[in-house]
Amino acid sequence: YAPTGVWAGQLADKIGSRTLVTLACLLGALFCFIYGLVLQSSHVWMFIVFMLSYGLATGLFFPPNNRFSMSNVPAAKSAEAGALMKLIWRESV
Repeated sequence: YAPTGVWAGQLADKIGSRTLVTLACLLGALFCFIYGLVLQSSHVWMFIVFMLSYGLATGLFFPPNNRFSMSNVPAAKSAEAGALMKLIWRESV
């Protein structure tokens, strides 16, 4: 998750946050769907592969999402929005 997050932040500067957030959501949904299809198999390695791939999607999602969300906040409200972003993320996990 952490190495992917650093790379995602740099990639968001190049291709845009909205594109990367959408791609990360689609990847996460795809990984969950595929894992649901193979869930009947009780192999531990499938769970490990799923967790790694879902961590990749999550790492691709959060840095661009924070950047995208903060770019839509007026400068006068940026401190409040930044604090709320941390609270919202913590409550959703």
